[in-house]
Amino acid sequence: RRQNRQYKFVFKRKIYIRENNEPSEDDMYKRLDFLQACDEVIIGNIPVGTEPEIVQMVAQSVYVDMEEVPDTREELIEDGCLMEYVPQPWKRDHTDEEWGELVLTAMQQLDGADFNEIQDQFVEKVRPHELFGTCFFHVKRVPYEAGAPEPRLVKGLPDVMYCAFNSDGMHFLSDALGKSYNIIREFGFADIYRWGGSHTRFSLIIWDGELQDTFELSLYTSQAADMAALILDYINAIMENQPSDD
Repeated sequence: RRQNRQYKFVFKRKIYIRENNEPSEDDMYKRLDFLQACDEVIIGNIPVGTEPEIVQMVAQSVYVDMEEVPDTREELIEDGCLMEYVPQPWKRDHTDEEWGELVLTAMQQLDGADFNEIQDQFVEKVRPHELFGTCFFHVKRVPYEAGAPEPRLVKGLPDVMYCAFNSDGMHFLSDALGKSYNIIREFGFADIYRWGGSHTRFSLIIWDGELQDTFELSLYTSQAADMAALILDYINAIMENQPSDD
């Protein structure tokens, strides 16, 4: 807001335990799950492989929200706000009119289908992705002091990247998320010995199993408090999810 940039709030499920995710019968819960899945695809956090898949998923998401198939391409673009649903990494592949033609053709094949079933199909398409339910933080590496050796597990990490958390642990991803992605490095929560931060940086002490030693990694971010709280919440949730000995 201070930079006068456009932004929006997205309500997102904070803790997602992949191994304990039974289908819900609550309509509102399923709707929120669908909205989160849509947003992750739209902003590129969850890449989708091919253009036909993209067209089909855009058609599904617009159909669920409009609850009808528009008569014309122009109606789809204007009234259906089509381009808000096209994933950001794909927007430049076609003009608005070309996207309208592709998506309208796909939506016509959905005409008369149950909206709830289409919504469920969309979520089931996205759910198996390894980054579904992940929280992403944009970070920049803090350089090590001159002369200090760079830990081996830090080598190869870009200066600017995403630090992502889910029930599998902490993941570092390339800043250029899009049609493909690359998890550069990942650590389980058991390997994160200590963590904490200030209003400008987040620091971690991480275990290197091969060297049987720890190393420090510091990141510039304004969301250190959120990252620290998320690690603790995930650890607590995972512990609570462990089967009892009784």
